[in-house]
Amino acid sequence: MKNITVIILFLFSHISMAQNIDEKFKEILRESDFYRGSQISGISWILHVQNFKDKKQENELLIHVEVSTLNNKQFALITFLSPSNSIGKKMLLRDQNLFFMKKGLRQPILISGRQRLSGAAANADITSCNYYADYEIIEVKEAKYDGSDYWVFNLRANNNQASYYNIIYWIDKDKHQAKKAEFYGKSGKQIKTALFRYNNPVKYKSEDYNFISQICIFDNLRESHYTILDLRDIKFEEFGNSKFLKENLN
Repeated sequence: MKNITVIILFLFSHISMAQNIDEKFKEILRESDFYRGSQISGISWILHVQNFKDKKQENELLIHVEVSTLNNKQFALITFLSPSNSIGKKMLLRDQNLFFMKKGLRQPILISGRQRLSGAAANADITSCNYYADYEIIEVKEAKYDGSDYWVFNLRANNNQASYYNIIYWIDKDKHQAKKAEFYGKSGKQIKTALFRYNNPVKYKSEDYNFISQICIFDNLRESHYTILDLRDIKFEEFGNSKFLKENLN
């Protein structure tokens, strides 16, 4: 009887430790989302999108991004500012659905987050960064990258609307900022790789932070194609209830 009791206590202690470790890594993942503009009730920025092939710029876009994360649900309104033939286009992320609107359409149409927005960037790369809610942690390993220590998260989509089936995600152990992401399809084939930089000093709730400033996305399916996303003019603001309504895209 004594041996059985010891075994039961051993099992319960290990289950408790596993749960604590799981919660620890969930919090780290949530923090990494925060540095990329998620897990915040209201934030906006200007996004400069540049597409390259063989190191030569092919085209560029200027976009205004407004994001709100409430109760683990993310909302985003994307407004195209340039070039001239893109002015007036909008995208809305709501309830994990992505809608597109432009002049000439009678009403917004439903589109896929996986669809290419421009160059190596998909729609979801600029509208959604809520990995905390959209992915489950399968495994976490330790590794070194550029001389620093990282947690390497193996993330798997927990819903059909998630943009990527699997993400290998490198998060700095000290700063809890993501450095690198590898994106995979359901077949296991790597689709793209992203590198992140954080050089946007901001003040949020009286605290100083270094927010995301650049994302470089490399297309693994189209050699020599890559896209650079530069973020600037980050602002924290509260949005009205009507900001993220589908009816207001018209």
